[in-house]
Amino acid sequence: MGVELGPSQLDSNRDQPRSQSFRRRPPDYVISQQYLAALVGAVAFLLPILLYLATKIGVCFYDSMSHFYYAQFWGDIVVGSLVFIGTFLMAYRGEYEADDKWAKIAGLCAYAVALFPTKGAGCDMEYFRGRILADLRIVDSTGAIEVIRPDSSDRFFQLFKGAAFLHYASGALLFAFLAYYCFVVFTRVIPDQHISPDGKTLTRRKAIRNFIYRLSGAVIVLCMIVLISNPIHTYLTGTVWSWWDQRNYTFWLESLILWAFGISWITKGRFFGMLLLDGRDRKWGADQAVPNLQTEG
Repeated sequence: MGVELGPSQLDSNRDQPRSQSFRRRPPDYVISQQYLAALVGAVAFLLPILLYLATKIGVCFYDSMSHFYYAQFWGDIVVGSLVFIGTFLMAYRGEYEADDKWAKIAGLCAYAVALFPTKGAGCDMEYFRGRILADLRIVDSTGAIEVIRPDSSDRFFQLFKGAAFLHYASGALLFAFLAYYCFVVFTRVIPDQHISPDGKTLTRRKAIRNFIYRLSGAVIVLCMIVLISNPIHTYLTGTVWSWWDQRNYTFWLESLILWAFGISWITKGRFFGMLLLDGRDRKWGADQAVPNLQTEG
């Protein structure tokens, strides 16, 4: 038995793309990699600011950003931000296959930083609200729960033995990747886009972007060196700098790294398409295919 088709099913143009005159510049339904780069940069830049503001409403000012993992609610913000950054890096596509591979490794490192927390309470307050990692036991039929006290209170802040090492190693690799991209990848020059008409100098916009990239990379490397000086001092002398945690140096150095990371990637994203645009960035037209936005710095 034949099936009669309705008018909408007989319309041969129903599934055809809309006329070019209805398309925006560039199409709304295409999210460029440049826009995502700027968005990731904004997340990285805002994260330390949000955590600092949290300390003004009663949250403990933890020794490091990593220790905010143990803060109620704000720990979820930290993990979510890192997973978002890691997901972007996993999906990132560069000019060369090697860039893709390095980005995937960095994305995995961001996941590891989020999923394998640092150890220790990281808070100097006598009383504070936080989260702990504890073994629990139901003690009676009413559902009452008892916390099984470990041999050391440090176990409340240790996911498993070696988790902190994975956290630190992954963080170091992630920061190294960010510095590499600032110094090497983002500063690459594409002659037909980044060279002035005289053929000898960079365009003004590319020169400004490269300055921002190199400055951001230098800040990341310098902060990494200062960060590693603390555990090296402790290992060599057997003593700790009491003022280091009292003044939250780890938190502020990590914040500087994230701010440098954020600014470099916002610049890479042309400040959400508003500043330091190349000629190609300004020439999208309704009659043109959407350009392949990859890693042109």
